[in-house]
Amino acid sequence: MNLSKFDSTKFYREFTTITSAWKGSSGIWDIEFMKDSRSVDLLASYYKAKYDVNIVIKPMTNVENDTADIADYIKDARARSVGKQEYREALLIKFSGPPCYENGHAIPVIYIKAGDNDALFLVNSLGVALNHHNWIFKRNDQIKIYAIEKKREMANTGCYIDAFVFLNNAIGKASGEYRIPNLLQYLENNCQDLNDKRYSKVTKLPPRLLKTFQSSELIREYSNSQDEKIAVNKQNDSIAGHLSRYKKTSSNNCANHSYVAQKGMKMRAKVEIEFYLEQFPDITDRQKVEFRNGAKELLKDLRMVRPSSESVGYLHEYAINFAEKNKLLINAKQSSKFDITQYLSLYAIGGASVGAISYGIYSFTSSDIVYITYSEACKSIIKSAIVGAIISSVLCVGINYYNSIGASEDLGL
Repeated sequence: MNLSKFDSTKFYREFTTITSAWKGSSGIWDIEFMKDSRSVDLLASYYKAKYDVNIVIKPMTNVENDTADIADYIKDARARSVGKQEYREALLIKFSGPPCYENGHAIPVIYIKAGDNDALFLVNSLGVALNHHNWIFKRNDQIKIYAIEKKREMANTGCYIDAFVFLNNAIGKASGEYRIPNLLQYLENNCQDLNDKRYSKVTKLPPRLLKTFQSSELIREYSNSQDEKIAVNKQNDSIAGHLSRYKKTSSNNCANHSYVAQKGMKMRAKVEIEFYLEQFPDITDRQKVEFRNGAKELLKDLRMVRPSSESVGYLHEYAINFAEKNKLLINAKQSSKFDITQYLSLYAIGGASVGAISYGIYSFTSSDIVYITYSEACKSIIKSAIVGAIISSVLCVGINYYNSIGASEDLGL
């Protein structure tokens, strides 16, 4: 079996924190996705397939020297938006320079187009009132920038979780429509221009975008009313209800952290699911949906809300069974189905040509053949062609059989 097994230690780390009281005796498990792993890419693939969230991922270590990259991104985003009345995507910067935490930091930058207008929406979970954000304004004087100035991440972990939840709500779609309609107009109506007219700080936010805020005070500050619905979800919570449901205050004033932590648990499963999906090079879109839904139900049924070391074996076995059921390749180039007709005609024609040409050369160069009639020559050429075709066909069958055995071994059949 050539199916790689998921190793969570290569994608994220799990740990308990001071906010563990919300989960009772079992403790809270925090998730921190590693900046150097493929977790971010796998999550981006999931959200693209599920919610049509378009994310461009770019590592950066010194943003002051990467201003040209931001300018290029704006140019490319505008090119991708041509012909669309409304368009949204995001640049997710995997930043590892100072003043960031040891494992780096996620900086989401949203591009929004509505009609003839476009803008950038800077939604760094650490806020933007920091000197190292000046880079985004350099050489980018042709686009308006909106930003959330205040810090919403209080736990010092979970920036990638925050980024994907925020982006899914801001630029994700449901039934083909953006979850938050008229987002650019909303920002224009709820902002305050600073000295630099290119830059405006956002004063209010749509309720959906308040989900990951880890400060009760900030949630109240950025909302218009505590009675606003924070999302159309199963609970259909108001902002006040959401706070009541998830508010767990710790020594670092980390209110609402349990929501971020629970989303991290679900993202952990998404990373694992996408890890297995990408090992099936010939899988169809329908089969991808089937695999994702089945894997999620499996983990749900097993109540896998604790570290993934408990679920890896189950999902690995599920992936193997799914591949066998659907006869999927697993990192293989050859078809697992034994098919003796594959390339058979090509082999036969090639063999016949070789046989005929070989006899012709022999007849003209051999001293043993002095003279033959035209009909005898034709018969001999045909016989040589038939022999060549038979030999080549046997070779074709043997090669296909050998390949099918190798592919079957890869699949564990």
